[in-house]
Amino acid sequence: MISKTNFEKIKSIRKELHKIAELSGDEIKTSQKIKHYLEEFNPDKIIENIGGYGIAAVFGSSNKTKIMLRAELDALPIQEVNEFNYKSIHPNVSHKCGHDGHMSILLACADYFSSQKVDKQIILLFQPSEENGKGAKRASADPKFEEIKPDFILSFHNLPGYQKNLILLKENTFAAASVGMIIKLQGVSTHAAHPENGISPVIAVTKILQQILKLNDSNEFEDFALATPIHTNIGERAFGTAPHKAEILITLRAFKDSDMEKLKKKSLKIVEENAVSEKLNYSIEWDDEFQSTINDPLLIDKLEEVCNENALEYQRLLVPFRWSEDFGVFTQQIKGAMFGIGSGENSPQLHNPDYDFPDDIVPAAVKTILALIQKLN
Repeated sequence: MISKTNFEKIKSIRKELHKIAELSGDEIKTSQKIKHYLEEFNPDKIIENIGGYGIAAVFGSSNKTKIMLRAELDALPIQEVNEFNYKSIHPNVSHKCGHDGHMSILLACADYFSSQKVDKQIILLFQPSEENGKGAKRASADPKFEEIKPDFILSFHNLPGYQKNLILLKENTFAAASVGMIIKLQGVSTHAAHPENGISPVIAVTKILQQILKLNDSNEFEDFALATPIHTNIGERAFGTAPHKAEILITLRAFKDSDMEKLKKKSLKIVEENAVSEKLNYSIEWDDEFQSTINDPLLIDKLEEVCNENALEYQRLLVPFRWSEDFGVFTQQIKGAMFGIGSGENSPQLHNPDYDFPDDIVPAAVKTILALIQKLN
């Protein structure tokens, strides 16, 4: 489904995208580059600035079944250690999640649809700001999304630790919900020689961390739920001053959105009780919020059929992934599925500074997608 000549072109494009890696919300050059290549594939329509720098290409008539394929534009704030000639030109920014490869897979599909007509409407969505959990929300809320809102939506993610080209399937929850909890505590400063004259957050910080961590052993959740302390900052670097403020960052995650809400409420209650007990003012902020990614079971069954009919190796997963993906925003409102594709058992893990997307998994990903599209009506 992808010729050797076209595959070499797609690999070259992927390396160009890798080189110009941009952070969430800043994907200006990446979006422009995607538009440039989409124009070569002559879609019926190109729609720009969806939910930020998002861009979509439309092939076929809107009177037919509408199927959306989604990839991500953004990179990560990680300094690349690779020394190949297409390494990122931007310091501390690099494609360490494989979004450059995901975009190349969609461009390979665009190349196919430029010459092969299907009795459906195909929308290729290149979505911004996946890494911070904001892109899918902004894209789906954009008025421009309404005209391309599909009947089905599909996505995929490369997965180190699994053999190359192994298709990974999971019905219902595919990836966890998660959110960053930012706890700010405010007391009263005083001289370090007389701490009794101030109000310190130290005891509250200790109790909050201990009690929130105990939630990990709770049997009150229906499924997996986890609180992970990420960062703590107490007071100032001044030996003459007793601390009067503190900040705690905790990541909460769960396989079920209902468990996530319970985990948030319990964590909030712990903060409130300890702040009141220690006479502290407090505030809570939430950031990097991801809903769980829920796969439609019938679509996963069809993907299994695709694998069997096309001699594609696959594995049905018993447990969801603990990491999060904002694709869940789409699957809350549209029948959808995300599948995994193995990127090598010995590959560096995602978000590792020496990770690089393996181009040789592109053909299997494209084959899987195109075969599934044929089954959707």
